[in-house]
Amino acid sequence: MDLNDCLVILNKQPKLSSNEVAALVKKILGAKRSGHAGTLDPQVSGVLPVALGKATKLLQFLATKDKTYVCIIKFKKIMKKDEIENLFKKFTGEITQTPPKQSAVRKIPRKRTIYYIKFLEQSKENPRLVLFETKVDAGTYIRTLCDDIGKICGGARMEELRRTTTGKIGEGLAFTLQQL
Repeated sequence: MDLNDCLVILNKQPKLSSNEVAALVKKILGAKRSGHAGTLDPQVSGVLPVALGKATKLLQFLATKDKTYVCIIKFKKIMKKDEIENLFKKFTGEITQTPPKQSAVRKIPRKRTIYYIKFLEQSKENPRLVLFETKVDAGTYIRTLCDDIGKICGGARMEELRRTTTGKIGEGLAFTLQQL
């Protein structure tokens, strides 16, 4: 079977960059070229579509799709569930976001849509840790979103992040590098 012109949905694990993952997929499957849709920071896990050969032309369409993430945010102070939910509401809808310094894109403010931010769970052991799910426009920086939330509540930062969907492609379709 020729896998040179196909799309592979990967469950990217932390510690590898998206480019490293695409290069590994290319090597494992013996393809001539590869690319990925929607960069994930090395410490972020989750759905990463990787295209091989002629299928790389499809990436422009996948990269512009909305994304869904689950995230652990760490607040500087303990907050109640209703306070957190009200805070999340302030960041739902159209927001203006400037990419972080380490990003490879121009650092100009841009409009992004946050479709929802859903409170999922607050840690009993450390109530400053909150798990939430968010659906956002492509190009939204979740780390920056957490920092911006922190600016109005006394401090917060992203602790852990996982992408669960790219467009309609969910993690149920994803393979690990080991499975590949």
